[in-house]
Amino acid sequence: MSVSRDDVRHVAALARLDPGDADIERLTGELNSILEHIETLRALDVQQDPPPFRLAQAAPQRADVHGPDTLHGGLDALSEHRTDGFFTVPRLAALDADADEATP
Repeated sequence: MSVSRDDVRHVAALARLDPGDADIERLTGELNSILEHIETLRALDVQQDPPPFRLAQAAPQRADVHGPDTLHGGLDALSEHRTDGFFTVPRLAALDADADEATP
């Protein structure tokens, strides 16, 4: 299987890209190189080789306990600055300096 320049142009058009001729040529070569590598991998017979490692035993499963997350705390633990249920962030002093310079 190989990719032609027209295939690359078609895919580029679908992606709303407009590559130049040099890019079309480069991409065609790169895509064909990738496809050749995939064909090489497909030709390998991996069924005969044993797995590279094997676990001595399966990891124990933890109990499935329902309840609140242990990291969950009240809103006060996250931020003490809130207004009407929303977190508030203090204004940056740098923005105040810019506002002072803008006013005559």
